[in-house]
Amino acid sequence: MKKALSLLLASVMVLSLTACGGSKKDDSAASDNSGDTAAATYEFKLGTDCSDPALSPDYNGYGMQIAKFCELVSEKTNGQVTITPYYESVLGGQSELLTQVRDNELDMFYGQAQSNFDSRFAFKAIPYLVADVDALHRLMGNPDGELYKLYASALEEYNIHLIGQGVGTFRGLFNNKHQVATPEDMKDLTMRIYEDPVVKYFWAPICNASVISFSEVYTALQTKTCDAMEIAAGVGIYSKFYEVCDHYTDINWQFMSQGFLLSDKCWNTLPDDLRQIVVDCAWESSEYEYEKEKEFAAEAVDQLSELCCEVYQLSDDERQAWIDYARSHDDEFRDYIGADFYDQVMSIVEADAAANA
Repeated sequence: MKKALSLLLASVMVLSLTACGGSKKDDSAASDNSGDTAAATYEFKLGTDCSDPALSPDYNGYGMQIAKFCELVSEKTNGQVTITPYYESVLGGQSELLTQVRDNELDMFYGQAQSNFDSRFAFKAIPYLVADVDALHRLMGNPDGELYKLYASALEEYNIHLIGQGVGTFRGLFNNKHQVATPEDMKDLTMRIYEDPVVKYFWAPICNASVISFSEVYTALQTKTCDAMEIAAGVGIYSKFYEVCDHYTDINWQFMSQGFLLSDKCWNTLPDDLRQIVVDCAWESSEYEYEKEKEFAAEAVDQLSELCCEVYQLSDDERQAWIDYARSHDDEFRDYIGADFYDQVMSIVEADAAANA
């Protein structure tokens, strides 16, 4: 009896020691935010619809920002964190990628939350919301930006973490019929727009606005299915829209700004120290994109002229006519976005404009 009891106790002790050993091994590689990450490495996937800068280097500030971010993260974590980007919608379009991040099926998404996900996110589509790229940098392109904080807070409601927001550039107008200077000049144009109610509110009253997939726009312009599209000058160059459009106008009606959105699973997987490095790298890459896009905006307009696309730059009075037209639709924008959120956005923009007048 005593011998049996001794054997039983010995067995229990062995099992106990084995369990303790397994626990220590798991803890050393686990991402429990303890800061003890010596043995831990992390590999994440990033999805985007942007172009690979290695294949499309011209005027590709978005792709360059992604590449810079991935490079910085690897360098500053000494290889502990590796992010692999998947360009050109290989993992899905913007709406699909955002949903995958929300559902913890994808680690990271570089892009923007669309209004079909939450109508509040249409605030980014409000025409002539900010005056210039420097105002956009103050409000969206830094961690203290008030519009960034409002946007990030709304995304947090879906357990999506916005860790860095680029500044981007402004969208002009390409067309293959005639010079455009005022909203009235649009009346005989069929124009490609992307699917967003705010975009439709702005364009539908002044032209035949038609939703067409971006991948189909070149062919649509070539076959005269549509006569015009709105996009940044640089994007028009690397997408070769100058081949099928003879005119470009710098209406600069809307900003294009994209950021890094992380799933809750990815966010919580990273220990505190590595998480902070990843966030810092996102903002450092945003500054890099800001400087690049400022260079590209000026160069692209000059290059369009060299490519035999007639460039028309608005006078102050003509630009004000576009702004006044946009403000005539503010009630519609406000109704769709939601009064409270819209009013917060406009209050932030107005305060910044007053402080920097």
